[in-house]
Amino acid sequence: MSVCQAIKDPFAAIIVTTPQEVAAADVRKSINFCQQLGINVLGIVENMSGFICPGCGEKVDIFSSGGGSRLAEQFKLNFLGSIPIDLNIGKSGDSGNMFVYDYAKTDSGKAFSVVMDQIVELSRESSNFAVAGNSAGQA
Repeated sequence: MSVCQAIKDPFAAIIVTTPQEVAAADVRKSINFCQQLGINVLGIVENMSGFICPGCGEKVDIFSSGGGSRLAEQFKLNFLGSIPIDLNIGKSGDSGNMFVYDYAKTDSGKAFSVVMDQIVELSRESSNFAVAGNSAGQA
């Protein structure tokens, strides 16, 4: 709360969740927190939304899917997209490379690009933004 109060207005938040209901319960609290402080929420991102098999490229919903879009609908917020688990995300981070540059043509790279394009567009309406969400995500 003190960090949000220390940031000068205007600013907005991006809420990050994972698909499971237990994560959605925590994220509801984050959304309510933002609303109580008058923080504009640009939208919700669903992280860890499926796993991309490195062998065959198939997506498997390990933690289910759709929790982020349901939250966005419930709170009448923008759903910014779903980011699947991809082993190359961790490899890129460990090597210091930007995932979206090295893997832009992959399903995960395209998902990141969709989310980022929307954030850029929506953030034009706000001069600054902060990131909020649960700690279970990888984004």
